[in-house]
Amino acid sequence: MVDEIRGALGRLLDFLGFDRSSFGEFVDAGERFEVLCSVARDGTEAIPRGPPPPLPWYFGELRTGRMVVLSNIPGDFPPVATAEIEGDCRRTMHQIAKDLRLTSRSEDARRRDALVGDAAF
Repeated sequence: MVDEIRGALGRLLDFLGFDRSSFGEFVDAGERFEVLCSVARDGTEAIPRGPPPPLPWYFGELRTGRMVVLSNIPGDFPPVATAEIEGDCRRTMHQIAKDLRLTSRSEDARRRDALVGDAAF
């Protein structure tokens, strides 16, 4: 199954033009997140399998199903996202932003619309 996921991530990476694409899941009744598979273009490291760096606010938002849109890191974080704003977590969030090539919301919407269309992944 991991090979199928890896293949799908590679197609998604190519389609969206990202440098890295990862798939993970919440485990232990949603208490923690684990990366199951990650693929990356040359020059970018894939995320290792297992738990990612601690980003409590970020993963808390994902756990509740809310969309996280960050075009200005750390400026877009709410004050309660202290771990994401400070230290190593801040560097991690900058790397996530770089990997996602965060753009304007209109371009993000265009990409989401393309995903809903007839694109073959």
